[in-house]
Amino acid sequence: MMNKHILLIDDSTEDAELALRAIRKFDDSIKVTWAQVSKEVLNTISNYNDSLLDSDHIDLVLLDIKMFELSGFEVLDKIRSGIRSKQTPIVMLSSSKIETDITKAYKMGANGYIQKPCDFKEYNAVMSTLCHYWLIINKA
Repeated sequence: MMNKHILLIDDSTEDAELALRAIRKFDDSIKVTWAQVSKEVLNTISNYNDSLLDSDHIDLVLLDIKMFELSGFEVLDKIRSGIRSKQTPIVMLSSSKIETDITKAYKMGANGYIQKPCDFKEYNAVMSTLCHYWLIINKA
């Protein structure tokens, strides 16, 4: 695969490790930057220069909704406020299947919403499909 880069934003070490394993299983050449959300991460996702999204081209953002310090919605809003990051695909990953969360995510500019499967095998299949679509098939 060509040089693809995923920004994974999740405050759970266990969930991040699970996602990393599934992405590596799909294609171990994909670069994954894992960020545990904090105020500092939000500051780096600035509107213009030197943002994490601009400085090192990000092909896909995987963003958890339910996080301790900041919600995924707050992070989504900050990312989408940047001029250059408007076209970066953002897929929300959540254990929530609450309809209002799903609707809110799309209204705020998310490109996809995936409910995290509990089963590891199913999780790998979902992550493989997600990576295949957003990194290979879709031309953002």
